[in-house]
Amino acid sequence: MIISRTPLRVSLFGGGTDFYDYYSKFGGNFFSFAIDKYIYISAHSLVDSSDILLKYSKTERVKDASEIEHPVFREICQEYNLKKLDFSVSSDVPAKTGLGSSSAFTVGLLNTVRCLLKINRDLDTLVKEACKIEISKLSEPIGIQDQNAVAFGGAAKYEILKDGTTKRYSYADLTYFKEIVNKNFVLIRINGNRNLTSILNEQKKNLIAGHSLEYLHSLNNLGLNSVDIVSGGPKVIGQNLQLAWHLKKKLANQISNSELDSIIDSYIKSGFYGAKLLGAGSSGYLLLVGPEKKIQAIKESKSVQSLQINLDDFGSTIIYEM
Repeated sequence: MIISRTPLRVSLFGGGTDFYDYYSKFGGNFFSFAIDKYIYISAHSLVDSSDILLKYSKTERVKDASEIEHPVFREICQEYNLKKLDFSVSSDVPAKTGLGSSSAFTVGLLNTVRCLLKINRDLDTLVKEACKIEISKLSEPIGIQDQNAVAFGGAAKYEILKDGTTKRYSYADLTYFKEIVNKNFVLIRINGNRNLTSILNEQKKNLIAGHSLEYLHSLNNLGLNSVDIVSGGPKVIGQNLQLAWHLKKKLANQISNSELDSIIDSYIKSGFYGAKLLGAGSSGYLLLVGPEKKIQAIKESKSVQSLQINLDDFGSTIIYEM
């Protein structure tokens, strides 16, 4: 049996600049960090059958990989000619909440399969193959930020060259950053329905048409200067996060709404430094940055659905192999 553990991520600055249509012309910069909330994938031989058994939010049992409904499972099982295997997936956090769970699943499954087959599992390989599957093969309207953040773990600024080469610069003082995450960050759940594909397609359409270039250039600048921003401490992070949120909202109409704007405004008026909805927009987890006392009050509140997070140092890892 093989069990992999892959962290989810929080995107701080530069989201949107990791889309091909942007970075291929201007380059991109973003700052993300992995959190101690994970997707676990196990794989072991299926007894007395050559079928493939998949257990995720639903159960599939097929005789051939081409019959699999789940697109990522199907692509990977076909690519590696997998048979006679039983896969199970579990997660600490629900999917589609803005924490990069889709790419964490893809990276984690690749790590599991390549470990099972005893072939190269270096992180660069996992990232490149995950991007190829999600973007090139499945035509998902996403960028290359999440695959990097969840594979490598830790906290880092990433630079994307125009040819797609990605350079990673790990944040130097992880002890300092861990303390900020623990004391000054909290996630709160924003409920609602969102059409992730619709939001991302609108964002991509606006990018191609040039309508959002001004805002993406500003987001790129925040990503470029993200190390200095993070080093400035919680208040500076929060203020720039608030700027990032105002810019992000301009990328597509569906990213925010009046109810969400009102929620964020009330937190800022009450003394929080900044807030940004994670992921594509509309619903999911809202990152709040603020003074320690206010963050602690949120964590202890029974009226707010909050999620306390810490930094993950390990990235996608095989935690059991037998």
